[in-house]
Amino acid sequence: MKFRYLRGALVVWSVAGILTSAGQAKADDSNAILDLLEKKGVITQQEAEQTRQEYQAQQQKQMTSVVEASVTNKPSPFVLPFGKEFKLVLGGYIQLNGEFGNVDAYRGQWTGTGSNNQKQFDRFKVRRARLGVWGDFLENFDFKLMGDFGQGDGTSPRDNFSGTDLFVNWHQFPEMNIKFGQYDTPFGMEQFDIPDMMTLTPERSQVTEALRPERQIGVMVWGKPLTTILPEQKDLITYYLGVFNGNGRNINVNDNNSFMYMGRVEILPFKGQLFGQPTTWRLGVDAYTSADASNTVLTTTGNNWVQKSGTLKALSVQTKGDQRVAFGGDEMFTWGPVTLNAEYLQTHYHDALSSIHDFTSTGYWILGGYQIVPKRWELVGKWETFSPGQLPSDDLRTVTGGINWYARGKGPGDITLMLDYMHTWSHFREMNPSFGASQFDEIMLRTELAF
Repeated sequence: MKFRYLRGALVVWSVAGILTSAGQAKADDSNAILDLLEKKGVITQQEAEQTRQEYQAQQQKQMTSVVEASVTNKPSPFVLPFGKEFKLVLGGYIQLNGEFGNVDAYRGQWTGTGSNNQKQFDRFKVRRARLGVWGDFLENFDFKLMGDFGQGDGTSPRDNFSGTDLFVNWHQFPEMNIKFGQYDTPFGMEQFDIPDMMTLTPERSQVTEALRPERQIGVMVWGKPLTTILPEQKDLITYYLGVFNGNGRNINVNDNNSFMYMGRVEILPFKGQLFGQPTTWRLGVDAYTSADASNTVLTTTGNNWVQKSGTLKALSVQTKGDQRVAFGGDEMFTWGPVTLNAEYLQTHYHDALSSIHDFTSTGYWILGGYQIVPKRWELVGKWETFSPGQLPSDDLRTVTGGINWYARGKGPGDITLMLDYMHTWSHFREMNPSFGASQFDEIMLRTELAF
C-alpha cells in the first residue's frame, strides 16, 4: 500500500512538472494523461484535480507581467517551453502621430526665404512600431531582441525594419551586471529612464534629441552596490559605466580606433509616503567623452547644426575628426497625482565643424503633470530651451501644453491618447527678421498601445 502511494505521488509530481514546463498544446495532452492515470487507479481523482489547479495557478502567475515587460524593458516571467529559456515573452508597442501646423518647429525646422525653407508638411506618421522577444536563462543571463517597423521617415535610408535593442545581460550579482550588445546609453534621463510608452508628451525635448547619443553597440557594467550590505537601502544608489563604439546603432564597424566612454549615477533620496501619497524623488548625473572620425553622424535623432537662416539640421563631423565631452544633471519627482521632472545637458565640441573650432551646446527642460482624474486624465505642461552655441542668439524656446487620456488607467501596457499644443520661438530670427518668421505653432496627436 505504501509502495502504491509512493508511486502515485511520484507520478503526480512528474505530471505536474510536465504541465508547468509545457505550452498549451502539451497541457491538453497532459490532461489526457491525467485522465488515463486516474482511470487506471494510479492516482486519485483528488490528486488529478489538484495537479490541474496547480498548473493553472502557475500559468496565471506567469502571465501577470507580460505587457509590463514589453513597455519597461524588464525581463518577463512569462514561460514558453519551446527552448532552453527559463523565461520568454513576445511583445511590443505601436505609436501613431498626427502633426499639423509648423511641423517639427521645436526641432529647428521651419519656413524661410529661398533655400532656407526647411518646413515639414502636415502629416500622419507611424512614429514607432516595435516588436521584440525577451528571455531569461537559469544561468543568470537575460536577453532582449527588439526591432522597429516605423523607420520610414522618407528622408533617410533607415526605411526598413531594423534592430533597436539587441543585448545579453549577466545578472548573477545585483551589484555588478554586465550588459553586452546594442541598447540605450546611460546619458540623458529623458531617454534612458523614461521608456517610450511612459513619456507624458508625444515627443521628447529638442535638447534630449540633439545632445544625447542614440543607441550604441558596446559593453556596460551596472548595478546597485548596496544590495547586499544594506538590503533595505538597495535602491539608494545605481551606477552605470559603459564603453561603446560611439557611431550609432546597427553599425558594426567602429569609425576609428577610439571608443565612447560613458558613466551615470542615480541616487534615490526618498521613496515612501508623504502626506498620505506615494512619493519618489530621484537625482542623476551623467557624462561621456568620445572621439569621432570624419562624416560620423553626431545627432541621429535631433538637429544641432545651425544654418545661416537659423534653421537646424543633423550634425555630422565636417573635419578629419572631433572630440566631444558632455555632462548632465537631472531630477525626477512624483507625489501621488503630481509629476515634476527636469534635466540639464551640455556638450562641448572640438573640431566638429570646419567653420567653428570650438562650440558648446546647452539646454534644459522642465515638465509638470497633474492627474485631474487619477490614472485616467492628466494635464501636462513643459518648458524647454536649447542653444546650439554656434551663432549669436541661436537659442530655441518651446512651451508645450497638453492633455492625456489613459483608457485602462495610467501605467505600463496602457492605451493612451495625447493632444498637445506647442509654441516655439527662435531668438536668432527675432534678431534677424529678414530670414522670416520667428514664432511657430504646432498641434500634435498621439495614439499608442502596448501588446
